[in-house]
Amino acid sequence: MPALFDPVHDAELLRKATKSSWSTDHKLLIHVVAENERTSDQLQELRRTFLKEYKKCPIEAVQKATNLPHQSTYSMALVATLLTREEFAAQSLYLAMAGLGTDERAMIQILAHSTKEEVELIKKTYLRMYSKTLENDIKDDTSGKEKEFFVGLINAPRSHVDMAAAQPEIDRDVKELYIAGQGRWSSDISAFVKIITKHDNEYLAALNLAYGRAYGDTLQRAVEKEISKSVLANGMEAMIMDRADYYASELNRAITGAGTDTDTLTRIIATQRHTMPTICHRYMTKYGKNLRQRLDQEHAVNGTQYGKVLQSMLKVAEATGQGVPTGSSSKPQVSAEPSKPAPTHYPPPTAEPSKPAPSYYPPPPAEHSKPPPNHSGPPPSLPGILYAAPGYPPLEGLSLGDKPGYPPGPAPGGPPPAYPPPGYPPAPYGAPPPGHPPPYGAPPPGAPPPGHPPPFGVPPPGAPPPGYPPPYGAPPRGAPPPGYPPAPFGALPPGAPPPGYPPAPYGAPPPHGPPPGYPPAPYGAPPPAYGAPPPGYPPAPCE
Repeated sequence: MPALFDPVHDAELLRKATKSSWSTDHKLLIHVVAENERTSDQLQELRRTFLKEYKKCPIEAVQKATNLPHQSTYSMALVATLLTREEFAAQSLYLAMAGLGTDERAMIQILAHSTKEEVELIKKTYLRMYSKTLENDIKDDTSGKEKEFFVGLINAPRSHVDMAAAQPEIDRDVKELYIAGQGRWSSDISAFVKIITKHDNEYLAALNLAYGRAYGDTLQRAVEKEISKSVLANGMEAMIMDRADYYASELNRAITGAGTDTDTLTRIIATQRHTMPTICHRYMTKYGKNLRQRLDQEHAVNGTQYGKVLQSMLKVAEATGQGVPTGSSSKPQVSAEPSKPAPTHYPPPTAEPSKPAPSYYPPPPAEHSKPPPNHSGPPPSLPGILYAAPGYPPLEGLSLGDKPGYPPGPAPGGPPPAYPPPGYPPAPYGAPPPGHPPPYGAPPPGAPPPGHPPPFGVPPPGAPPPGYPPPYGAPPRGAPPPGYPPAPFGALPPGAPPPGYPPAPYGAPPPHGPPPGYPPAPYGAPPPAYGAPPPGYPPAPCE
């Protein structure tokens, strides 16, 4: 929670923290500038109070206290926090064109999605800070088509138009862009620069879709093919993309891969602080991660002095920023010009009107704001209607006396139900309702339960009907089945004489057999006739 704001007290603490460059109190400096979570208006009041009390520019005091080479990133974050949006944008453009070479990507990040009013405010601030015009510096540092592109960015009208009335102009621009690119052997880049830099993002989004409907390829893809990968292609693609989508992509590029592009992180968060809620929401939607939590995973941010300042600046931007400005309906807040010139290199801070602090995320759509349905009982608007399950419509034809899950009652005027009459014994447990076939695998109606023997006189399952001859190999009827338990002890074997027959004396030979000890018949002798004495039997007595 931000502490109570006292500009005199904060100015005294800032003076104490930056009193000596050799003994800078970085903990106190971060506390005053970042950890107190001051809004931009409060920080501008702090700057004015510091200048009045100590006759010294607070920006220069902070830069002098953090002028070591390894603290350049940390120093830039502190300066970005104390400056206003247009002041830091002007300073970033000046540094992008200072020295050898030009940082075109930084210039694109600042100018590509700035409205006409924002560009005019940056141009005035640039002139006030550096006593020269932004257009002249761009012409001196760029050349060729790049010069034409960046000059077009700061001078084109880019005013909001009525999209319903602009359809004829869109169709005309689509045809002109096709003739200048895919419709000829050599692309006319000047035609692309003139049309794309002239309009705002809403018009370019409609132009992108119209080009795709007409020629089967979007304008963004046409730019990639015709202009290839260059400064012009990057700048035009940035302008065609949605504002929040473009800055979410740039932030992800800065923290993806080896190393962290701290300059891009500071530049985007400081210059787009008024639209950071929408950018953070788009980053979450596009990459599935919270931006502040993702920054904590970076080695250059987590636990460093730079990280503390950056995270504080992002947190304040999320709390005080607005949605993405659309056309002329969202104009930037123009700072009040000071009545006296500044005695230092930096002008005195400008005052920004206070803005309401919206929530971090934009409001949800209307359909998501409705309260969830009450599934614990019948809804208040439909009393007495019974629901089959939570979230489902009521069963058709179901009366209030029916039980959920049972067949509904008869319709008015329909045939009577096929239920058993009152008092009839109920069906056994698990039986299907009347008129329904038994479930698959269930025994037929009337069959005994599994594991019970059939009733007396009923043939077992699978037995042939009565009178039908038994199948081949089956035991005769009446015979015990295979594996049947043996006869009880003492029972006669099959074929034995009935009980009561006189048994043969002990040691008697078997009937009709030769006497014991008689020599056996020779090999090959015919078998004896049934009942005849064997050959060689003692002959009859002599006559």
